Amino acid sequence: RLSRWAWVADVVLAAVVTAVTVDATLRGANELVGELPLPPKAPAFPLLTHHTAVTPWHAVLALLAGLPLVARRFRPLTAYFVVLAASLLLHAGVRNTDARAATFVACAIAAYSAVMYSPYRVLSVWSVVLGAVLIGVGHDANVPSIKPGYVPLLILVPLGLLANAIHTWKQRA
Repeated sequence: RLSRWAWVADVVLAAVVTAVTVDATLRGANELVGELPLPPKAPAFPLLTHHTAVTPWHAVLALLAGLPLVARRFRPLTAYFVVLAASLLLHAGVRNTDARAATFVACAIAAYSAVMYSPYRVLSVWSVVLGAVLIGVGHDANVPSIKPGYVPLLILVPLGLLANAIHTWKQRA
């Protein structure tokens, strides 16, 4: 059972990630890269009328890329797969350089939560590996560009999180 502070933290985290993702999707530098495999006609939103490359479905996918983080502790695999699928679909038809960072962070948080909080340990690890492969296959559209000075930090932080996860797993076993 989660404390109130944990619930508040999850809600605030999901709200911030969602707000950044939606804002980056609506205002970012968008470039069409192909047909998006989504339903054809969507209702018009006033915010989207001046963006030619962004459709209402992109706004829905941007919401789905962040909002499931609210459930990251009590339904970690579900939250992970929804965030992963929404992020991949969001970048399937529009290459948004601004939203890549936000969706990548959302996927990283959801992946960490899936491994840490899921009772299905093996399934969660294989799910994260599958997600990493799917993101890696389309790395140009899904992974933000990183300056070389940040590479050591981006290697050490996941290693620290992995060490924490292994330590936690050993304590639970």
